[in-house]
Amino acid sequence: MGPKHQRALFCIAERVMTSKRKHVQTIRQLAGTEEYYLLIIREIDRLEGQLCKTRSLQAQATLTLLEWLTTLHYFNWHCAYCQERPFQVMSHIISLPQGGGTTVENCVPACYRCGRSGRNKKTNTLVIGNLMQLKTKMQAIKEQAQLTMKQLNLSLLPDKYAVCQFHPDKHIPYWALLGDFVSLTRTPEELSIVCQEDNVPGDIEAERGWRCVQVRGAFDFSIAGVNASLAIPLAEAYISVLAIATYATDYLLVKEENVERALQVLEQAGHIIER
Repeated sequence: MGPKHQRALFCIAERVMTSKRKHVQTIRQLAGTEEYYLLIIREIDRLEGQLCKTRSLQAQATLTLLEWLTTLHYFNWHCAYCQERPFQVMSHIISLPQGGGTTVENCVPACYRCGRSGRNKKTNTLVIGNLMQLKTKMQAIKEQAQLTMKQLNLSLLPDKYAVCQFHPDKHIPYWALLGDFVSLTRTPEELSIVCQEDNVPGDIEAERGWRCVQVRGAFDFSIAGVNASLAIPLAEAYISVLAIATYATDYLLVKEENVERALQVLEQAGHIIER
C-alpha cells in the first residue's frame, strides 16, 4: 500500500470513524478501488465487534478507527508478535477476561498462530515497547489526517451543463467544444461529453441541468484528500455529485436544484465559496 492510499485511509477514518452504515456510499466513493473499500469495511466491522464485546464486559473501549489503522500501518499490516506473517486478528495484550480493554495501548495485529497461542513475557515486552513508540507518533499522524481534509477555495461557474452520451466510435461534434468548460471521456463502451447545456442540440441524448463547482488553484498529484474534503460532507447531506479531475484541479457537477444546498453544506464544512 503506497503513501497516497495510506493517507486516503487515514482521511476516511478521521471523518467517518465507525459510522459504517451512514457513510458506506462515501467510503466506497473515496476508497477508489473495491480492494480498499473492502479493506476499510472489514476493519470497521472488526473494530465494532471488539468494541461491542468489550463494552459488554464493562471494560474500557476507546480504540478509534484512525488509531487502529495507524497501528496496522505501523506494523506494516503484519503480526506484531512474530513480525513475519500477515495479520489476521486483533489481539489484546492483556486479554479481555483478564481486565484488558480495547484501547490503543492494548490492541495489536496478530496472525492466528500468535493470536491463539500464549505469548511469552519477552515477546509482550517487545510489543509494548513498539506501542510506546507508536503512541509518540500517533498525534502527528492524526494531525496529518486532519490536514488532509483541506480547506478549499471554490467558485460556481455561471453556466449550466449537460452530460451527453455517444457511441464510442462517434466523432466529437463541433458544438461540444464550445464554451469555457468541456470534458471528454472515451472508453470501449461510450463517448461521454460534459459541455455547456445551451450548445447541445435538442435531439441529443443527455442528462441536463448540471451546475459546476470549480476548485480554485492547482494541486500536486501527491496531495490526497482534496476530493474527500468535498465528497464527504456532500454525501453526508445526501447530495449526489459527478466529480471530474483535470491535470491542475478538480470540478464537481451538482444538479441545479441541489446547488444552493450543496454550497451551503460546503461552507459549513469550512470551505470558502467565491460567488
